Amino acid sequence: CTSSVNMSNTTTTVSNGQTICFYDSGGPNGSYGNSESYVHTFTASGGGHVTITFLTATGETCCDYITIYDGAGTGGTQLHYGLLSTVNGNVSFTSSGTSLTVQFTSDGSVTYDGWHAVVSYAANTAGSVNMSNTTTVVTCGQGISFYDSGGPNGTYGNSESYVHTFTSSNGNPLTITFLSTDGES
Repeated sequence: CTSSVNMSNTTTTVSNGQTICFYDSGGPNGSYGNSESYVHTFTASGGGHVTITFLTATGETCCDYITIYDGAGTGGTQLHYGLLSTVNGNVSFTSSGTSLTVQFTSDGSVTYDGWHAVVSYAANTAGSVNMSNTTTVVTCGQGISFYDSGGPNGTYGNSESYVHTFTSSNGNPLTITFLSTDGES
């Protein structure tokens, strides 16, 4: 891991090439506490996706729950809900957009070692991307709409300098066709 974070009520940004060791509130050598209620969001910089892989997870067999949401906050699509032990052993989740949110609650008695997970940046492989410092993997036959940093309905900002790399998933050549351009002359 290039860095580590413990479970808390916060948002953590994940950059291309970065892996984050993600632990329960007790960290790598401690246990989580009683009566915890935390929401931690991971957001990919540059329009990529977030992948979280739980390597180990142990918790009370009746009362300590983990929920994974696709998106920023608990309003996103619920990808998983269950006892903490249900994500033990290389269980992975990947966001459809730029964020994944983890919610954890424990009851008022009995604590365990919790979890060790790895959070990583996943390059964008979906239908549209905005200009940013990132890499987009394109699969054979996939069409992608590519926009400036303002997206399809906005405008790019002043003094921007980005390098956006497109790469083929199978090594075949890519073709980029600009349908329209508009900028200061």
